Amino acid sequence: MADHEHLEVIREGVSAWNSWRDNNPNIIPNLSDADLSDADLSDADFMPADLSGANLIAADLSGADLSGANLSGANLSGANLSGVDLCRTNLSGANLHRANISDADLMGADLSGANLIAADLSGADLSATELSSANLRAANLSRAILQLANLSGAELKRANLESCDLRGSWGMEVDDNYIHHANFGPNAYDKWSILRRTYTGPNMVINLLFVALFFAPLMLRASGLGALSEIQAEALVDSGVIGQSPVETCARTGLMENPIATGETIACRTRFVWEIMLGSESPFHPYMTWLTIVLIGYQTLRYWVTVRVSMMRDVEERSGVSPEYFSLGDVRRSEVTSPRRLTRNKRFLGDYLGSYSFLYRIHQILTVVFWIAATTFLIQFYNVATGKVVLPSAG
Repeated sequence: MADHEHLEVIREGVSAWNSWRDNNPNIIPNLSDADLSDADLSDADFMPADLSGANLIAADLSGADLSGANLSGANLSGANLSGVDLCRTNLSGANLHRANISDADLMGADLSGANLIAADLSGADLSATELSSANLRAANLSRAILQLANLSGAELKRANLESCDLRGSWGMEVDDNYIHHANFGPNAYDKWSILRRTYTGPNMVINLLFVALFFAPLMLRASGLGALSEIQAEALVDSGVIGQSPVETCARTGLMENPIATGETIACRTRFVWEIMLGSESPFHPYMTWLTIVLIGYQTLRYWVTVRVSMMRDVEERSGVSPEYFSLGDVRRSEVTSPRRLTRNKRFLGDYLGSYSFLYRIHQILTVVFWIAATTFLIQFYNVATGKVVLPSAG
C-alpha cells in the first residue's frame, strides 16, 4: 500500500516530487499499488522507489530515472518509457503491453514473466537482462542489444529482431521473426541454430565423409571377396575339377573333391554381396547386421532432415524471416469443443510436422543413433584392419 505522504507529493507534479527527493535522499518512496494512470511523470526521479503493483497505464515516464526501482507486477500498459533508465529494475510480472520502451536502458533488469506483447523495445539496451518466460509476441526489438540476455521460455512469435544483437544470449527460440541483419553469435544454441549448423555447411560435408568412411570398408570387403571368388572359379575350371559355373556346382553339392589337391575336400559357400555388406561374415554377426541396418536408416533419415532444413534456410535467407516454431503443445491447445475440432487438429498437426520443432525432435533421435553408427564404423574398421591376406612366399 502506498505511503499517503509520498502519494500526495507525487500528485503535486514532477517538480515538487524531485525537490522533495533532493531534500529526503535517504527515504525510499513507497508508491506500491498507487493509481498513477495517465500521469505525467516525465523526468521524475524514482531511484530507488517501490512501485510494485502500481497502476501506470498510459503514464508518461519518458526521461524518468527508474534504475533499481521495484516495479514488479506494475501495470504499465501503453506507458511511455522511452529513453528511461531502468537499469537493474525489477519488472518481473509487469504488464508492459504496447508500452513504448524504445532506447531505454534495461541492462541487468528483471523482466521475467513480463507481458511485453507488441511493446516497442527498439534500440533498448537489454544486456544481461532476465527475460525468462516473458511474452514478447509481436514486440519490436529492432536494434535492441540482447547480449547475454536470458530468453529461456520467452515467447518471441512474430517479434521484430531486425539488426538486433543476440550474441551470447541463450534459451531463445526463433519463431516467425523478422531477422534481417540480426547478429547471432557463432555458438548460438537455440534449436534453429543447431539445426542450421548440423545439417548445412561444413557439418553436412563432414557427414558425407563419415558415410564414405563407413561404406568404404564394406565395399572393399565385398569387392575383394568377389574378385577372389572369380580367381578361385577360374582355377577350378582350368584344373578340370568342374566344367560349369562354380556357383551352380557349390549350390548343388556343397562339397567337391579336388584330385589335384591330393584328395583334400574343398568346402564351397555362396553369399549375396548385400549379405557381405551387412556384415553376415563378421565375427560379431548378427549384431553387426543390425548395426549396419541402423546406420543405413540413420543416413536416410539424416538426408531427409538435411533437405528440409536446407529448404527452410533458403526461405529464411531470401525473406529475412525465421521459420515458425510450432510445438505439440500448440496442437493440444488448439483443441476446441466444436464440430470442426478434428479438422482443426489435423491442420495444426500438419503445421507441427512441417515446423523445425519437429525436425529438432528428429535431430535428438539422430544424435543418439550417431553413436551407434560410430560404433558400427569402428567395428567395421577393426574387421578390415585385423583381416589377413595370403601372399606368395619370397623364397
